[in-house]
Amino acid sequence: MKMLLLNALKGLRYKKVQMLGIIFMVLLSTAVYTGMNSSVDRLEDKYYSYLEDQKVEHIAVDISMDYLIDNVKPEQIYKIIDTKLKNISKEEKQTLLAYAELAKNPSFNVELIYGAKTILDKYDALADIEKDVMDDVAKKYNFTYDRELSKTVHQDNKIIKVIPYNKDKKLNKVYLVKGKLPSKDKEITILEEYARNNKIKINDSYKINETNYKVVGYTAAPDYIYPLISLSMPIYDAKNNDVVFMYKDNYKDVKGVNDNCYSIYYNGDVERKFSAKSMTGKDSIFKVFEDKRVSAGMSTILRLTRIGALQGEFASDRLFAKYFMELLLAISVIIIVVITKKRIEDERLQIGVLKSLGYNRFKIAVSYLVYPVVGTIIGGILGFLLGAVVSEPISTVLRSYYAVPLSGYKIDLNYLSYSVFVPMIVLSLLSFVIAL
Repeated sequence: MKMLLLNALKGLRYKKVQMLGIIFMVLLSTAVYTGMNSSVDRLEDKYYSYLEDQKVEHIAVDISMDYLIDNVKPEQIYKIIDTKLKNISKEEKQTLLAYAELAKNPSFNVELIYGAKTILDKYDALADIEKDVMDDVAKKYNFTYDRELSKTVHQDNKIIKVIPYNKDKKLNKVYLVKGKLPSKDKEITILEEYARNNKIKINDSYKINETNYKVVGYTAAPDYIYPLISLSMPIYDAKNNDVVFMYKDNYKDVKGVNDNCYSIYYNGDVERKFSAKSMTGKDSIFKVFEDKRVSAGMSTILRLTRIGALQGEFASDRLFAKYFMELLLAISVIIIVVITKKRIEDERLQIGVLKSLGYNRFKIAVSYLVYPVVGTIIGGILGFLLGAVVSEPISTVLRSYYAVPLSGYKIDLNYLSYSVFVPMIVLSLLSFVIAL
């Protein structure tokens, strides 16, 4: 047996091109596998700790318009018009008066209802009433909540989400990447990727509407992990999409489309990874909607997408790396088939002599495993090392689509054994069968 293996090793000298082909295929497949999985590991480790550290919401809700129509009395609307909203436009006032008449005899008028809601949200006119509702629902379902205020601004082909910075916020706490948070008049922070793409540095001036603001830092908005700013631009564009945190006293002066809702964070152990358990049953993150006083709106879907999109990226990237590796290993098998078949044909006479000397077909077939074993050891180790190197740039590319910090550089040594032994076992078994 020893003589057979030595002879097979010597034969490698005459199959250099084929051996290099096997090594290259194994190297490429394991490099992609290691690089992709290592970069995803870095993002995934930080992602789930980031959700908890920043108290990122589980879900967002709106106050049900049906509830408001049934429970906000016409006299309350009249009082709000005469006090909080006495300076609104004539058209807005007429819409609210029509809404108050609708409340006397409730009926379903979508255009009027949502027109009135837009106005009431714009001026934060029902904040006290909504707070009483949310306090009661929060007690019933055991969650903490925050009111989310934001405005969408379109300017110079860019879409900017403006959010008032509140240091006392309980949920979706701002993550400071660099610089400082806005604490004075006309101070703002922006996304780091947006700043890099538009060559904006800390202390530079930044115009929103017709007002100039001072950029004092780079931040990540934890409820905009995938910064889907507007449905009109569903694919995140780091050069033209920005999330701005602004000194809260300046927020009311910004002209833009209001997008207000309530973020809720369930107290206790709640599944953060999207699964059948987290989406259905008594522990579902949607259980709050059993209470008819709150409802799911467009903001619910958008915010779930912003927070959860990265989980889909994890799954798809790992799947891609696995299938890519399997595809290249299949190509390696074809190369080995060609090498083995050619070698057997060339050595037919020698095989006959070996059999006459008492070697059985299994021992002779084992000697042909030199090609997959040597190829996978060299290719697997080189592939692992290359994957460890390219994982950093892959992480950088992935992060350019998501506003989430990265954890420290690390490589799981389990990928080394996987890179060597999986190709070796697969290719060796198939090669053995082919040789037989």
